[in-house]
Amino acid sequence: MKFKKIKLKNFRQFKGNTEVAFSLDEKKNVTVILGNNGAGKTTFLQAINWCLYNQVKLENPNELINKDALNELEVGRIATVEVTIEFEHLGKIYTSRRYIDYLRNSEGNIRKDAEDHMFTYVNDDGQTEKLSETVIREIFPRDLSVYFLFDGERMQDLADNQRAGKKDLSNAVKNLMGLDVLENAKAHLDKVKKEFESEFVADSSSKIEEINEELKDRYQNIETEKNNQKRYEEELEELESKQSKVNDLLKSSTVLKEKQEKREDLARRLSSVENMIENTKQQMFSKFSTNAAVFFLSDKMKEVLKKIDKSSLKDKGIDGINVHAVEQIIASGKCICGCELTEDSPALKKLEDLKNYLPPKSYSILLNTINHQINNSIENNNTFYADFNKMYENYNKLLNDKDKIINMSRENDKLIADIGDQDLSKYDEEYKELREQIRLKLIAIGSCKNQIETQEARVKSLESARSNMVVSNDINDNVQLKVDICQKLKDDMVNRLTKKETEVKEELQSKTSELLSEMLNSNKEIYIGDDYNFEVTDQYKTTTLSEGEKIVTSFAFVGSIISVAKKVMESDDDSKFTLVMDAPFAKLDKTHRKNVTEKIPTLTDQIILLSADSQWDEDIKSALESKIGKIYEIKALKSGLSEIIEGGNR
Repeated sequence: MKFKKIKLKNFRQFKGNTEVAFSLDEKKNVTVILGNNGAGKTTFLQAINWCLYNQVKLENPNELINKDALNELEVGRIATVEVTIEFEHLGKIYTSRRYIDYLRNSEGNIRKDAEDHMFTYVNDDGQTEKLSETVIREIFPRDLSVYFLFDGERMQDLADNQRAGKKDLSNAVKNLMGLDVLENAKAHLDKVKKEFESEFVADSSSKIEEINEELKDRYQNIETEKNNQKRYEEELEELESKQSKVNDLLKSSTVLKEKQEKREDLARRLSSVENMIENTKQQMFSKFSTNAAVFFLSDKMKEVLKKIDKSSLKDKGIDGINVHAVEQIIASGKCICGCELTEDSPALKKLEDLKNYLPPKSYSILLNTINHQINNSIENNNTFYADFNKMYENYNKLLNDKDKIINMSRENDKLIADIGDQDLSKYDEEYKELREQIRLKLIAIGSCKNQIETQEARVKSLESARSNMVVSNDINDNVQLKVDICQKLKDDMVNRLTKKETEVKEELQSKTSELLSEMLNSNKEIYIGDDYNFEVTDQYKTTTLSEGEKIVTSFAFVGSIISVAKKVMESDDDSKFTLVMDAPFAKLDKTHRKNVTEKIPTLTDQIILLSADSQWDEDIKSALESKIGKIYEIKALKSGLSEIIEGGNR
C-alpha cells in the first residue's frame, strides 16, 4: 500500500480545497511536510486518521469543519468537510472518501445534513466500483494505525517508557499475531463454561444451588474489579501524560534541568527496583510453597529411611512381575520352571508368599519407591536451602536499594524546592502532586489485582467443591464432559496466546536491538518485560539513556514494529507499506540526528515525514536530500487559517 495523494476540504484550519501528492519514487521514497508548531502538522496527520478510521485525536474532535466555512454558509446551502485519500494496493487504485455535510436551515440554524464513508477501486476494465465495509477492513484493519501513524506524542511515550507507549507495544504484539481473536475466543469459552456448569443436577442433600449462587456473585465481583482496574489504568495514563508535560516545563529551565533529569532517573530506578522486589517475592513464595514442607520434614524422612533399611520386606519384590501374572501361573498348574504346582508343593507355597510383595500389594516395591523418593527429596533439600537463602539475601538487598533511592529522591526534591523561583515552584508542586496521585492510583490498581486473585482462588475452590457434590447420572456426566471440553479448549487458547506473544516480542526485541545499535553506533540490546516495560542494555549492564538516546530508541521501536508488521501482513511480493511520522528531531544531538535521519528512508517503502521548520537543519537536509521525492510547507496565515504549498523551505 502506497499513498498517491490526499485532498482536504474545509478540514479544521485548512479552508477550501487542499491537495498533497506524495512521492511514489522507489529511490526517493520520502515526502517531507514542514511547518512551525501550531501551523497544522498534527491536523494533517489526523486528517488521514479520520479518513481511514473515523478517529481524531485533536481538541474538540467533533468540530472538524472550518469555522469560517460555516459562518459564511447561506440559508439553504450546504458546507462540506471532507478528506479523500487515493492509494495503490497490489496493483490497483483505491480511494477512501469521508465527508460530513452541514446545512443552514430556514431558521438560520446549522445542522448535520449527511455523512458517509465511501471506499472505491478501479477494476480491470477501468470502471470504478464501490467496496463494502468488510473489504475496507481487510485492507485497513482498524488497528493498522498502530503501525503506520506515529504522532509526536506517541513517539515521546515510547521514548519515555510511558504507560501509553507500553500499550502501543502491547497492542502491536497482539494485533500483529491476531492475539485479540484468541483472547476473544478465550473470553467466550469462559462464558460458555459457566453456562454449562449451571446445568449440573444436585441431589436433595447437596449444596450445589448455594454454591452456584455464590459463584454467580464471585464472577460478577471479578468482572467489576476488572472494569475498575481498566478505569484506573486509563486514569493513570492521563496522570502520567500530565506529569510528563509538567516535567518538560521543569526541564526547560537550565537551573532545574540537571536536577529534574536526576529526578526522572531516580523514578525509573525506583520503578525498576520495585518490579524486581515483587518478582523476587513471588519467586520466594513459589519456592517456599513447593519445597518448605519437605524441607521441614527432612529429619523425619531420615528416620523413615532407617526403618526401611531394616525392613525384612525390602528387596523381596521382583520388578516387572505383578500378582496377576503369578495368579495366572498358579491357575495353569505348572511353574515356568516346569515344576508341578500341587496343593502341598513348596513351589506353590513360594508363589503364594511372593504375591504379598508384588503389585497391587507391592509392599517391598512400595518401600523401594519411597526410599528412592525420600533420597531425592533430601538431595533437593540441600539445594533448596541454598537457593532460598540466596533469594532472601537478594530480596533484602533490593529493599535496601529501594530505601537508598527514596532517600536520594527526597534530597533531590529538597534541592529543587530550595531554588525558590515562584513559577518553577508552582510546577514543582504540581509535579509532586501528580506523583502522589499516580502512587495512589497504582495502589488502587494493585488492590484490584489482589481482589481478582482472591476471587478467582475462591471460584476455583467452589468449583472443586461443587464437582465433588455432583450426583453421577447421565445428565451430570454429559454436563461434566462439556465443561471439561471447554476447559481444555481454554487451556489450549492460553498456551497459544502465551507462545505467540512470546514469539512476536522476541522478534521485536531482536529487530529493535539491531536498529538501535546501528543508530547509536554501539552494541545495544532491548529487553521487553512481561508488562511491556523495556530496558536497554549494553555488554556490561542496564544503561540510563539520555534524552536523545531515548528518542533514538523510539525510532528503533517504530522501525521494528513496521518490519514485523510487513513480515506478518504481506501476502504478496508486490505489497508495499507506508509510514506517516511526526519526527521529534529536536532532542537528537548532531551524531544521533545524522544516524537516525539516514536510517528513516530504509524503514519501509514510503515515508511521509512531518517536521517542525526549526528542526529542519542542514544536517537533516543533507542526510535526506537524495531520498526526498516531494517537499511541502504548511504556512500559518494571519487569518488563523493554514495553507500547504509545494517546495517549501529547502
